[in-house]
Amino acid sequence: MFDGTVVELPRGDIALIEMHLPRGPGGHVPPTTARATRDDPWRATYRPTLELGALTGTVSVPSLPKKARDGEVIEVIQLLCPGNLGSHRGYSGSPVELEPSSALPRGAVLGILLQQQPNRAKPQESSDTLYAVPVQEAVTRFESLSDRHLLECLIAESWQQQPIAGAAESKDGKEGKEGKDQKKRGNSSVPMEHADLLLDMWGKADLLDAHQIQSIRTWMDEHRETDDDQNHL
Repeated sequence: MFDGTVVELPRGDIALIEMHLPRGPGGHVPPTTARATRDDPWRATYRPTLELGALTGTVSVPSLPKKARDGEVIEVIQLLCPGNLGSHRGYSGSPVELEPSSALPRGAVLGILLQQQPNRAKPQESSDTLYAVPVQEAVTRFESLSDRHLLECLIAESWQQQPIAGAAESKDGKEGKEGKDQKKRGNSSVPMEHADLLLDMWGKADLLDAHQIQSIRTWMDEHRETDDDQNHL
C-alpha cells in the first residue's frame, strides 16, 4: 500500500497520480514501458477475484485505430487471448505487461486493458480478441505530461541548475555593467548545455519517448539565441 496525490483527472476514466514511494535501497522500482510489436507475449495479472486466473496471449495488431463508445477514434493494441474463456468482464483497467525476457527481465507495461470484442456470429457471446490502450495514447490525455508542460519544466529546472549570476562590483562598491548584464541574462534565459543535458537524461531514463524528445528539440532549435558566443534558450 502506497500513498499518492491525484494530479489530474481528464475524461476517459483514467487518472494521473503522483506516488509517495520510499527512496533508497530496497525502495519501489517503477516499471518500464514499451511499444507493442506483433506476436509479443503479454499478460494481465490483475484478477477481479482470486478464483479467476491471469489473462495471457500474444499481440495480433500492435497499432489499430478504433472508435470508442463516445465516438472518439483512439489508437489501440489488438490482443489475442486464446482459450474460449468466455467473458472477461471485470479485467478492464489491468496493466497489459510484456512477458519477461532476457532483454527485459522485469518485463514492461504495454498499455491498459480496455474491452473484449463480441463474437460477430453470436453477439451475446465474447470472442478471444481484446483491446488495450497503449501507454503513449493514455499519456496524451494529461496536460501535465504534454510536450509544452515538460518543456516548461525543463526550462525551469535548467535555470535553477545554473550558477547564480551575482553582481560584479567595481572598486568603489558600485555594480558594474558586467554584473547587470549577468543578472539580466540569468533571469531571462537558460544555457542550452543545461537544457540539452537534462533532455538527454530524461531520454535515457525513459521519461520521454523519441517523439517527445524530437518535438522539444525542434522547439529549442527555433528559440535558440546567440549571446556572447553562447547559445541560450
